[in-house]
Amino acid sequence: LTSDMLSGDSLTLSKTAATFDTKNVGTGKTVTVAGLAIDGTDAGNYNLTNSSTTTTAAITKKDLVISATATDKVYDTTTDATTALTSDMLSGDSLTLSKTAATFDTKNVGTGKTVTVAGLAIDGTDAGNYNLTNSSAIAWAAITKKGLAISATAADKVYDTTKIASATLSCDMLSGDSLTLSNTSALFDSKDVGRGKTVTVSGLSIGGIDAGNYYLQNTIAITYANISKADDEKLHASINAFSKIINPVPVNPSYKTPERVQIVNEKVAVTGNTQVVTEKVTVSEQSQQTNNKNQQGCVKDFSGDCNSQSVKGQQVKLAHYFETFY
Repeated sequence: LTSDMLSGDSLTLSKTAATFDTKNVGTGKTVTVAGLAIDGTDAGNYNLTNSSTTTTAAITKKDLVISATATDKVYDTTTDATTALTSDMLSGDSLTLSKTAATFDTKNVGTGKTVTVAGLAIDGTDAGNYNLTNSSAIAWAAITKKGLAISATAADKVYDTTKIASATLSCDMLSGDSLTLSNTSALFDSKDVGRGKTVTVSGLSIGGIDAGNYYLQNTIAITYANISKADDEKLHASINAFSKIINPVPVNPSYKTPERVQIVNEKVAVTGNTQVVTEKVTVSEQSQQTNNKNQQGCVKDFSGDCNSQSVKGQQVKLAHYFETFY
């Protein structure tokens, strides 16, 4: 404040307020000074003619810094990061803070990993009053391991006296990753024939490029498979079929003592505890009791079809192999 008091006099000039026309940035803005008053040694010698006055001034933009805080995440194969933005804007103002990207330095698991937040910008009612001094910010966060479950599928097998199973492993790893799945053993619950038998796959582990980004949730997997009865040809391939004299199968009543029964398609099925020939057989008669040299019998199920009967408890001598029916 200044005044036109006379030289040599002593006055104290005061005001109660001085305000811009608006709070916003601008040049040549009107400032109103109110509640003018005088005091001091010579105040009684003067008559103050104005209680307010005006002047002009500028409001310039305030520098603003945006900071970022990143959130930890579980491994997801990407470098995408989630961040929260804050700034040093003045209390009461309204700004919208934004970014175009927030990325971890790598996709891999780690702690204290650098997150770069780019494309920072401001908007909103008071954005025009601030000068953003940074377009990017740095934050830190962790990527933690993702849980991984290994599943197993076991293959059916033919009885071979062992419990050893063949298993195929799969897992819920994320698309695009590379893992090696392994196990130390895969065993049926018993060596015996059966359907839907439990197979335990043990010693599960993972390896490969992305193994460090996962933690294995299981070291054992359970699956199911069948053990079927052994095909007689496989079991007895080394046995000379003609080395054993056996009781004949009464394929046809006219055959009393056939010495040889040949299964054309060499197939055996299982019905309960009875093994039955499921394909057509040829009976070759070499006895002098009949003049029939070759007669065919359709042995479908040994339950009465084609004049045949159950062979439970009997033995059948085959041209290629033999089978005992229990």
